[in-house]
Amino acid sequence: MIARRRTYTSARDRLMKLAEFGPFFEGRHAMQVFDWTPKTAAHYLWMWARQALVKPLGGKSDVFFNLVADYAAENRIEAAIRRVMPGAVVGLLNVLNESGLTTQRPGTLQLLVRPDERQFTIDAANVESRPATWWSAVDLANGIEPGNEEFLARLTQGAAIADSALSPGGLDPDDIDFEAVKPAESRRALKILRMLSPVDSRSSNLEESYTATWNARRQAGERRRMRAQVRIPKG
Repeated sequence: MIARRRTYTSARDRLMKLAEFGPFFEGRHAMQVFDWTPKTAAHYLWMWARQALVKPLGGKSDVFFNLVADYAAENRIEAAIRRVMPGAVVGLLNVLNESGLTTQRPGTLQLLVRPDERQFTIDAANVESRPATWWSAVDLANGIEPGNEEFLARLTQGAAIADSALSPGGLDPDDIDFEAVKPAESRRALKILRMLSPVDSRSSNLEESYTATWNARRQAGERRRMRAQVRIPKG
């Protein structure tokens, strides 16, 4: 009986077959196309990543950019994230920088998710959860611009400004060009701040309301840090 000779298929040929799924694919796609077990698929994906033929999106997302089929596949990062976290919203510094309201540049993509939504560690993104009360206020103010197949949804200018005032990673008031904020977005930010700010402000001036909220949040953070440093002596 003549043993059948194994046919060799190169990594590049395999990855070109996976190009049918677009510039990125999931591990299950490799299992499906090549009839692999999860262990075999994991082994091949690990080798391809070491050879820089694919790049993982990160964490346990099981999404990989196919750099053989498309060397610029990583530019489709928002579409890839949308595959595994469809409810993620681009927020805060990304929106404010893209809008020209601050010169501060984000070091990574800042993503916000709802508390009940699954989230992954993404190499090129910082994923943060916001409480249900925050999402309710933003929804009431129509503070989210819908996304599409290529791009994630985004906070509006006003919602991003309000989130900046309310969040630990928010910008110093001096880093925001409040004069450049569109009137409609100013009203949106004020609406959200009136619902969520720890300061009971009726001000119609966005810069004043932002600064008051930002200061209150910072002072509350300082008090929490001081309490954490207190050591109760053992009796």
